[in-house]
Amino acid sequence: MRLTPLTEADLESILPWRNAPAVRRAMVSQHEISLEEHRAWFQRLQQDASKRWYLYRDNAGRAQGVVYCTDLDPHQGTGFWGFYARPEAPSGTGLRMPVAARDLAFGELGLRKLNGEVLADNTRSVNLHKKVGFQEEGRFRQQHFDGDNRVDIIRLGLLADEWVERRPRLAERLRQLNALAEQRAAPRSILILSDAESWMTPDLEDLVMDWEAQGHRIDWRHDPAQAEAGDFCFCLSLGQLVPKAVRERFRHTLVVHESDLPRGKGWSPLTWQILEGQARIPVTLLEAAERVDSGPIYAQRWLQFQGHELIDELRAAQAAATRALCRWFVDDYPKGAEQARPQQGEESLYPRRRPDDSRLAPEQSLAAQFDLLRVVDNQRYPAFFVWRGERYTLAISEYKAKQTSAAIQRRHNQALVR
Repeated sequence: MRLTPLTEADLESILPWRNAPAVRRAMVSQHEISLEEHRAWFQRLQQDASKRWYLYRDNAGRAQGVVYCTDLDPHQGTGFWGFYARPEAPSGTGLRMPVAARDLAFGELGLRKLNGEVLADNTRSVNLHKKVGFQEEGRFRQQHFDGDNRVDIIRLGLLADEWVERRPRLAERLRQLNALAEQRAAPRSILILSDAESWMTPDLEDLVMDWEAQGHRIDWRHDPAQAEAGDFCFCLSLGQLVPKAVRERFRHTLVVHESDLPRGKGWSPLTWQILEGQARIPVTLLEAAERVDSGPIYAQRWLQFQGHELIDELRAAQAAATRALCRWFVDDYPKGAEQARPQQGEESLYPRRRPDDSRLAPEQSLAAQFDLLRVVDNQRYPAFFVWRGERYTLAISEYKAKQTSAAIQRRHNQALVR
């Protein structure tokens, strides 16, 4: 993969990419650009040393997208970046382009910091920035009017030394995608159903890239009513039941649930078990059925925790096991489906968790309530307590000395026991 300077001969090729509805929705300037306007812009670009535009080419030399750097300040060593892909670009292009852009920015351009700005409702782009190492640094509230609504703009930044640490992990991820592309199997039609605001969205994006690299056709929806017929439907981090009429459109409709079913059906099973003091917790792949979490079981993976993990590490382990189970089912089909076994044993049910479940008792010690602190989300449902008639919130995070990316990855892997 490589970046080549944009030329006038490229303008007619990239204009349909820039005018694609999905690309325009993610841009601050969302109108459809004419060819004349496009050419006039390119002429102005030639006179502006603070801007560089590039064509991204894959390993076969095919143009797959555009990368640009703006507001370049050689004295400060800073700049901004952006990109958009060809609408028909292969899976993984959205990850490969940022890697190429980071190498350019911190190599040839000699920057010490790269900045980005993303519309807050473009969650996939925000997640992608964070995946490649950017940190959210601020939010411009209601900065952009899209014609209907006022939208925040999120500012993100990445330092050169942070990129040195992050790049090996991303290089390994690209090698994984290349390896999957060489292991193409019979293409399946796969639907993912998830909540629109799910914490698992970045991990589901990785699962989508895995399957698309293998040649599967992936659709991703948040409303079961929009589901079109296919081979498999995976309900992942979905807070609603899928009706029988929808399930019948697929060979299999599958659910991942973090308990040893039939014990621990219901809501937030991983959280409830951590609160119970459990350290070894199963992640179960099962067939969706009319009654919640009652279908036959296909496979399980077990998570082993040490007792110090906070919500981000708990979720990382849960997401890794979920992705592995889903990949296994598709890769081994139909053999994996033939392993189905009915649930056996006494049933139990966890209730839905509410914000009030994050309440601390100020008269109790931190040690006695540490497991509750482990499972709170500092943004969505923070820990709180009431004292002298006033309500206070607490945020918890682990103090970490500087670690290598390999050390951090080893810690995540320790939680997954096959």
